[in-house]
Amino acid sequence: MDSAVRVSWVAPNSNYKTITAYEIGIADHAGANYHEETTTCDGADAAVLASLNCDIPVSVLRVAPYELILQDLVVARVRAYNERGWGSWSVDNAAGALIETEPSQMASPTRGSATGTDRLELEWTLLVSPDDGYSAVTTYALYWDAGTVGSTWTSLVGEDSEYTLSSYLVTEAVDVGVSYLFKVRA
Repeated sequence: MDSAVRVSWVAPNSNYKTITAYEIGIADHAGANYHEETTTCDGADAAVLASLNCDIPVSVLRVAPYELILQDLVVARVRAYNERGWGSWSVDNAAGALIETEPSQMASPTRGSATGTDRLELEWTLLVSPDDGYSAVTTYALYWDAGTVGSTWTSLVGEDSEYTLSSYLVTEAVDVGVSYLFKVRA
């Protein structure tokens, strides 16, 4: 699921004419240019006009023309339109949402001390900032090949539910003499 940044504003004085649109400008990484994201933040859309906010997916902000990177402040400005024309731009925000990203690639899990002939313990290092993308990891998903030499992968834990521990014990379908491959992602 792609997270989003909410841009919100307060309606300005309309000078007795109905505001019919807003223009929402988002600064690029260099802070030199402002761009509109009309797909998800169209200031002429009735829902945006009524709510005075819109949500822009982080994935949109991370690519051209914005190219925001990890820990960039999302800088926005807004102006209103009515039959008299466009108003002045608002002051840029000086605080607010920072760009977070997906976690970094994890190191391969290692064999734990509880490994025996009938069980395999896997351990891994939990991610911390900045490797967690400056956002708490909500699950660690562990997969294994069940002895297929990596031709198929099956989820053991963490894909369909939260799992935030740094180890997992496999006790079923473990056979002596079979090699097993494992991988983990945050």
